Amino acid sequence: MALVQRRIGGIFTVGLLLLLLALARTLYLGTLQGASLRRAARSQQVTYEPLPAQRGAITDRNGRDLAVSEPAQDISATPYLVHDPLAAARRLAPLLGRPQDELLRKLSERTGFVYLVHALPARQARAALALRIPGIAGTAVMRRVYPRGTLAAQVLGVVNAEGQGLAGLEYSRNSVLRGRSGERRVVSDALGQPVSINEVHPESAGASLSLTLDANLQQRSEEVMSAVGSVFSPKDASAIVMDPRSGAVLAMANWPSVVARRAREPRCGLRLRTGIDV
Repeated sequence: MALVQRRIGGIFTVGLLLLLLALARTLYLGTLQGASLRRAARSQQVTYEPLPAQRGAITDRNGRDLAVSEPAQDISATPYLVHDPLAAARRLAPLLGRPQDELLRKLSERTGFVYLVHALPARQARAALALRIPGIAGTAVMRRVYPRGTLAAQVLGVVNAEGQGLAGLEYSRNSVLRGRSGERRVVSDALGQPVSINEVHPESAGASLSLTLDANLQQRSEEVMSAVGSVFSPKDASAIVMDPRSGAVLAMANWPSVVARRAREPRCGLRLRTGIDV
């Protein structure tokens, strides 16, 4: 009987010591380490993401869109959170429009962050994120689209991946078109999935730009320039169509076209052609 009581007493003593140890550890983490642990948790779970501004549209004299911006997302991954890279790559490949082996290679990298695709159209991005694959996330961006292809490309210019104008009107009128970006606060869970999104600063859309160009006349002018280039093979050719009553420029076309000029550019370095400065 005495032996049983001693054993019970020993078990009670060990349990009490373990309880006191756990209590001491809790007090240590909650008081001495509490502030640093809270900061670490916030840095991992709370992020502030930019809200890209809607870049202003560029239209012709009749309101036809020549350059517009549409919502898109950069799709990224945290590879160590992706438990089955092969299955994830197989499911994502048709939605992201990327080869499966390329996605598998990125999802298998030993890194904390990797981009899978930039500026994916919003509908495709929503479908990819709807799979709810742990470690896959999206960041809102704007995607610049030219509905009429290369029409008036040397006048319109181009923007870079950050939405800043590099040439033509996109560059010279960048301050008017770009707008002002906003910011949102995103709280994520342990798997990197957002659980709360709050807008901190709203974005402000850029102003639209209406040109005197007529898209139909511009198309015809470029076709004529293409025919001139094919028949006479000049070094360069330009055409300007104006309204004689107001002096408004209705079309501006060059030969070689933007596509032909890019094809003739040397591959050894980066060269930007600004086209016609309007």
